[in-house]
Amino acid sequence: MSYEKLFDEVKKELDKTAVLQAKWQANKSIETAQAYITQLEAQCRSMGQMLVVLSDPETVAQAKKGLS
Repeated sequence: MSYEKLFDEVKKELDKTAVLQAKWQANKSIETAQAYITQLEAQCRSMGQMLVVLSDPETVAQAKKGLS
């Protein structure tokens, strides 16, 4: 096998590896984004629950009594 042919084969394999590495990095970025979105969704649910509690006049009145 000539050096040129060997060089071409090695280059093809390196190109394949580079493509796989780029796909892996993109996948990791997607996983990170999905985890962040899940965290934000949980925070929004928690904030929504607090808003429901705070919008209840009875709860607000009890809280005001507790502060007095």
